[in-house]
Amino acid sequence: MQSALNTIQNWGETEGLSLNPRKTILVPFTRRRKLELRAPILNGTQLTFSNEVKYLGVTLDHKLTWNNHLDKTISKAIVAIWRCRKLVGKTWGLKPKMVYWIYQTVIKPIITYASLVWWPKTKQTTAQTKLNKVQRLICLGITGAMSTCPTTALETLLNMPPLHISVKKEAINSAHRLFQTGKFKAGDLSGHLRILEEIKLENASKPRDHITAMLDLEIPFEVIIDDRQSWEKKEVPKADNASLWYTDGSKLTEGAGLGVSGPNIKISKSLGKYPNIFQAEVLAIDICAEECINQGLQRKHIFILSDSQAALKALKAFKCDSKLVWECKQTLKRLTTKNQVTLMWLPGHRGIEGNEEADRLAKKGAQTPYYGPEPYCGLMKTHITEDLNRWEKEQLLSHWRRAPGLRQAKKFITTSRKRAEQLLDMNRSDIRTAVGLLTGHCPVKYHLKAIGITEDDQCRFCSNATKTAEHLLCECPTQLCKRLKYLEGVQPTPQEVGQLPPKNIALYGRSLRLFETN
Repeated sequence: MQSALNTIQNWGETEGLSLNPRKTILVPFTRRRKLELRAPILNGTQLTFSNEVKYLGVTLDHKLTWNNHLDKTISKAIVAIWRCRKLVGKTWGLKPKMVYWIYQTVIKPIITYASLVWWPKTKQTTAQTKLNKVQRLICLGITGAMSTCPTTALETLLNMPPLHISVKKEAINSAHRLFQTGKFKAGDLSGHLRILEEIKLENASKPRDHITAMLDLEIPFEVIIDDRQSWEKKEVPKADNASLWYTDGSKLTEGAGLGVSGPNIKISKSLGKYPNIFQAEVLAIDICAEECINQGLQRKHIFILSDSQAALKALKAFKCDSKLVWECKQTLKRLTTKNQVTLMWLPGHRGIEGNEEADRLAKKGAQTPYYGPEPYCGLMKTHITEDLNRWEKEQLLSHWRRAPGLRQAKKFITTSRKRAEQLLDMNRSDIRTAVGLLTGHCPVKYHLKAIGITEDDQCRFCSNATKTAEHLLCECPTQLCKRLKYLEGVQPTPQEVGQLPPKNIALYGRSLRLFETN
């Protein structure tokens, strides 16, 4: 180390630079308890040892336990949360959807930053507990629920995986992005990169469409993308030497397909289950150009009309990081050597004969069984994203099932992205009522007695049973008409209530004046 510092110091002197030893931190990374080291000297000053250093926003302690980094990150996130909470109350303030957006775009990235290097810390129960406290604050801020409401129930209702799962998800995503560079080998998957071995995604080992970004400033073909209003008065190009071709891609449950319709030719091709609609559209243009070359077209003005703006913009761009798009560009360039080529966007499903024919051919290709090795072409980033979202959903469901207690909540609540979105679209008063009834943590006498506020737990409507949220939602004989009106049944089961739109549950609770009187 001393030799290296001497080399740096000598180089700095020759370049007219000076080094400040007071801004130099020396951290010996080791787990040894007894360490006898002599600190090196820089510019005549002996450096002092430190137990931690902050580098690019990550706090590295000398044992790499990540305790200090986790504590500082959580403190920073909590400060941000409480600043936002000043704008939110139980029944007033920002809309729940806006609070959720602030959390996802501002606060959560603070926690998941650099998760690739410190994700092993989330395996520890103490770390998970600390992270849960952060997410609990925001869940209460979104829903306005009672302070006794369990965090796991709120997370499941809002479709928000626990933070330790989110940290792992970001770590997996970063690891795959680094692995795509091709600079890693199978033997390198150790340390924090071993997450790729521990959590294997379905499409992780399949070939990728991504390539190192390349710059191509020569685009010999023309790309025209008009707006829809222009097409109201515009006609399909017509000229003596014009050759019109229509392309389309399709993605159905059976798989993907493409269609090409041109002069005296119709092509329908199956692409298997992996390509997405963007890839099908680009492949359709590529095959169309190849067919024009094979037909030996010369001195023609070839129009290739597609209803995919995304595909045309990708072919028009100077920067390219997709192998499929790059190959399509090269095919189009070969076609332009003897012809004038124009790619043109046209609105789909407007009754244009050629476009309708290409669409029919593409759907036919998608429905045709595919024979051959899959995937047909390299997978895009969206495939890994879908795998990650599927893994995250499975982890949330597993976490919900393994959570102890939650007797009533587990009867009414299931993981559902759709119902979470419906909850977030409600106002603060209604979301508080719906969450309280579904979890059982609301001003009903059973719960108020459990937390020591009242001594009586009998239902004030029927006086024959314990007043629980489940009793009001499913059983109370005095509320049959209201349940029929709002809950679509006289005595619905908890599973049936859980499948209803949350707005119905909130309206039912409002009709009972639940948060006004006990």
